[in-house]
Amino acid sequence: MPSPRHLRSDAARNRERILAAAEEVFAEEGAGAGIAEVARRAGVGHATVFRRFATKEALLLALMAARMEALTAAADEEAATAPRSEALERFMARMAEHLAGDRGFRDASGCSYALDPDLDAPRRALTDSVRRLLVVAQEAGRVRCDLRTEDVFFLCSAVTHRFNEEHVEPGLWRRYLTLAIDGMRTPVPSLLDTPAPSLADLEARRAAERSATPRAGAG
Repeated sequence: MPSPRHLRSDAARNRERILAAAEEVFAEEGAGAGIAEVARRAGVGHATVFRRFATKEALLLALMAARMEALTAAADEEAATAPRSEALERFMARMAEHLAGDRGFRDASGCSYALDPDLDAPRRALTDSVRRLLVVAQEAGRVRCDLRTEDVFFLCSAVTHRFNEEHVEPGLWRRYLTLAIDGMRTPVPSLLDTPAPSLADLEARRAAERSATPRAGAG
């Protein structure tokens, strides 16, 4: 009969495998992804997933807490890196890149999950860290004095809107982040290194989507 210590270590390993698999699945497919694919990639059964996480929502909350903790660490790292007056902008690029590559985090951040009481502590820690970056940038005269911490989160979310994942240029969000950051400050505007989508680009994509959609009665 396995020892309690062995059972605990197995449970811990299963939990880590499930979290790693869920991170991949939700990042690729969004918060609507099913537990079946998580279990398959983790190499465990459905029952094992639900022993570690009672509901899909509990699994998503655990992932969101981990994401917030990682972003808090990124903010603190930038705060300790010179020039400190630019730390906010560097952090925003890191946060936007994270959001752009993780559909699940984007989906969950825009709904009630983000306000769940279980996330109060990591959310408060992240908000406090970003607020400190903003204060430093404002005191240095680099960004507007009327900016709020909420603006930072909103801008990062706005530039990584789902439009980006549907467009042929996956890094398009970088252009709009640059524009957003320029709007936060007054010096000479930055060079935009990602071209704007043309109307021809957008129309070609719509035409491709229409041709890929089966017509009613076809078959």
